[in-house]
Amino acid sequence: MQRFFAIGLGSALLLGVIASVPAQDLKGIVKKFDLETGVLVVKPFGADRPEELSLASRDIVVSNAIGQPAKLSDLQVGSRVVLKLTNDFVTAVKIDGPALWGTLRKIDVPKRTLHLEDPVRTHVVTVPETAKVFNSGEPISLDDLRVGQAVQVSYTPDEKTVLQVTTGKGVGTRDPHRKFVRLRILLLEVDAPGKVLSVVAHPYTEPMSFAKLTISPDLAVRLQFHFRDVCDGTLAEVRGPLNGTAIVDDEAKRVEAVELDLPIHSRRRLVEVDPAGKSVKLEEGKKTYNLELDPAVKVLQPGGDEGKLTDVQKGQLLSCGLSLDQKRVLVIQILSK
Repeated sequence: MQRFFAIGLGSALLLGVIASVPAQDLKGIVKKFDLETGVLVVKPFGADRPEELSLASRDIVVSNAIGQPAKLSDLQVGSRVVLKLTNDFVTAVKIDGPALWGTLRKIDVPKRTLHLEDPVRTHVVTVPETAKVFNSGEPISLDDLRVGQAVQVSYTPDEKTVLQVTTGKGVGTRDPHRKFVRLRILLLEVDAPGKVLSVVAHPYTEPMSFAKLTISPDLAVRLQFHFRDVCDGTLAEVRGPLNGTAIVDDEAKRVEAVELDLPIHSRRRLVEVDPAGKSVKLEEGKKTYNLELDPAVKVLQPGGDEGKLTDVQKGQLLSCGLSLDQKRVLVIQILSK
């Protein structure tokens, strides 16, 4: 059924009736928006189903997160909004985001950058001179912020410019309306241009299924050895198949990070370590082969404590975590003395 703006249905009389009824606020996430018909589908926070609403007119008030004028064309699927509703017509829209919550880990005042850590990754945020900074509602300067504080950063609708940085009362370290789901996967293929991962979900449990997962533009890639973080990776170097975990935004249905298990050469006998510390020779059955050591190679003792390359001795049993191209050793786990 075709829908129209209220102004097209009832002219000034209908708008007068709308204006005479007290407005109510509705907070949620935009699931669909048609500027031509004025139909806005929003899923309220805490609700199971979305609601279909009509705009009262093309000229309703639209503002960004800090109250500055915005446009209806700034509304996108996934936008967080606060709607003013009267008789189920939308009479005003506040685009309440995009926003980022996290713990402040580093401040570079001369460069005006903040390092914010959220449950998924660390973000480097550039704060322009035009952005406002508040502590519990009171204006402060950027250098008044302190490492360890919970911080919320509000952006323009296009996510390109920081509008405001807030800390203090009422600000938490994580998005109050965002839920992350950890999904065990077997990664088969990466389509970086299309921002899609082809995976087998739940590969070791029933039911397992093939899926194509949309990925975030700033997807975080972490490389792990036995569920222990080793280093960050890049999407360009990822080649399947690889076991791992996808961290998925449950509302946006988008992968925000992947934790990938390094390829492993397990239970290999050490024949020798290159005197310069650049390679190791390993024995598998009756065969021996050499592997290059990464300059930042990590060594783990049998109990899991960190060690040094000098702890790796001839005759030991080792497990080696390799780079994704399987050309360098990133981690050496000593299994026996």
